[in-house]
Amino acid sequence: MECADEPCDAYEVEQTPQGFRSTVKAPSLLYKHIVGKRGDTRKKIEMETKTSISIPKPGQDGEIVITGQHRNGVISARTRIDVLLDTFRRKQPFTHFLAFFLNEVEVQEGFLRFQEEVLAKCSM
Repeated sequence: MECADEPCDAYEVEQTPQGFRSTVKAPSLLYKHIVGKRGDTRKKIEMETKTSISIPKPGQDGEIVITGQHRNGVISARTRIDVLLDTFRRKQPFTHFLAFFLNEVEVQEGFLRFQEEVLAKCSM
């Protein structure tokens, strides 16, 4: 997704009586990266996008809620939060290793069905 702080229709933004609202699902482990040291990152995003960002308390699950008077501001804040989340997700160490037996007939047939579906839906 390439929106780069410009209006992007890939995000679900709902209109409310107070303005606009968007929610972001993220693991609570990553909340601290959005808040930043002494709340600096969050405050900077809020100030630059003229939005309000509500983040659940540490250890609590829930969604990050972005609200603002202007749709573009909410989208811009959402884009910045997604970039931060993606950056810190990539920095997390690997915790699992998965192995699949690709010589199984069921796996091969499933892959071929998947490939056909993707090509049918996405090819021009």
